[in-house]
Amino acid sequence: MSCYNWESGSIKLPSKDWAKFRTDLLKAWNNHYLSNLEKAKRAHKELTAACKGKRGSKRAEALKAAVAKRFTRREYCRLNQRTLDKDVDTDIREMVVTQSGWGNNATYTLKPLPKKKDLPLKATSKDAEMHLSDAYVKFENGTKSVHWDVSENNRAVEHAHEHWFAQLLFTALGKVEWTRNSGGTLVGNDEYNRDNRDSGGGGNYTTSEFSQAKQKRDREYARQSRAHSYGSLGGYGRRF
Repeated sequence: MSCYNWESGSIKLPSKDWAKFRTDLLKAWNNHYLSNLEKAKRAHKELTAACKGKRGSKRAEALKAAVAKRFTRREYCRLNQRTLDKDVDTDIREMVVTQSGWGNNATYTLKPLPKKKDLPLKATSKDAEMHLSDAYVKFENGTKSVHWDVSENNRAVEHAHEHWFAQLLFTALGKVEWTRNSGGTLVGNDEYNRDNRDSGGGGNYTTSEFSQAKQKRDREYARQSRAHSYGSLGGYGRRF
């Protein structure tokens, strides 16, 4: 079922944590693309070898066969909330060939050998902006904040959070020890909520909260849950 939604917000890191938080994530970003570059170079070598000595239609056919052998075209479709087919090689393929058409009618052109200068690498000590497939991320030194924005589209928020860098980002945020003057909220909305016609209904809502108060509430809830679980088992030393 479709659901058009969006999400946006800024989160201020504690001053003592900002530099490591930013640097670690930007290093992970760079390492991902540097790893992709090495894979793309190997793939480019394979495809070049497959086309060696061939011209015209024979070269095109050889390249198409080599692409089919080396890569599996990504079909990222959902049915009843199930992801059917994923292909982690899509980014690598796009670094080495240009595709025209789809399916059996697809044709490919071999790109020049990819180089480091073509990668979207970031300076790990400066402000940085990243454009993910469904989201925009910015690291801002002046405010020691990370900004997150997902433009409205069909299940855009879910897709944005599935991105490998988004998963690293939110895992890192989940490990921060929030202080009184740090944190923030993400706000969003969706087409079903907007259809709410009750009094006060349909407005934007908080999708995530990062704060000292929220952290305390979560820890208290976890403590009570553990105590309840312990009590339901009778505790240690129970006599049967």
